[in-house]
Amino acid sequence: MEVPIDALRYDDVLSADWVTAVVLALLLGIAWVNILSPGHWWSLIGEVLGLVPERQTGRSDGWGQDRMFLVPIVVGVLTMGLLLWQLDTHVRGAVHRSYAFWSGVPMAVIMVHLLATRGLAVVLRDGGILGFSARKGLRSFAVAGLLLLPVVVVVAYRPEWRWAGLMTGCVVLMAALVYRWVQVVRTGWISGVPLRFIMIYLCTAEIVPVLLLVQVLRPPVRALSNL
Repeated sequence: MEVPIDALRYDDVLSADWVTAVVLALLLGIAWVNILSPGHWWSLIGEVLGLVPERQTGRSDGWGQDRMFLVPIVVGVLTMGLLLWQLDTHVRGAVHRSYAFWSGVPMAVIMVHLLATRGLAVVLRDGGILGFSARKGLRSFAVAGLLLLPVVVVVAYRPEWRWAGLMTGCVVLMAALVYRWVQVVRTGWISGVPLRFIMIYLCTAEIVPVLLLVQVLRPPVRALSNL
């Protein structure tokens, strides 16, 4: 009895055709930003690392009015969503939640971060430093998404490096978070913000959204046996 060729094909869900479409869309988004605004990505990286003052980039009017900045945010959301989907699918051994769900998770983290920042600005009556910190947080998010793009490509198309790639992605995320938190404390301290206010902001607007993400991402005990 002849076996159909399709039955012999290795069906790897992590490298499905739609994953390729997402990766191509991310690359096109990055290229589009770089064509319309050459050096935009380098400016973002410079701001996050503290090498370029925000006022020198021409984008200090706020993230809501900068349309060019929205594309890096979308790239960050879609890239992190893809990494989370890959991690969840690989750990569980099957597709558990859709890519759309996991793309919504980082977007929800951003919304919680912005709402907490706005709320603290009202309570503490100091929107200047908090607004600056929120903008820099969004830039850090966009840069982290850019750094994760090669990782999700490796995870998708190199099965033998898949677990190492996922662990690398987790390390990149953790390093970005720690660096971000250190920057928050440093910026607040240099600006003369009382330490208690710095800690309130750090816990409410920075750590709580991450804890919500970890709670959603945490697999059941049965899934851990598949590792």
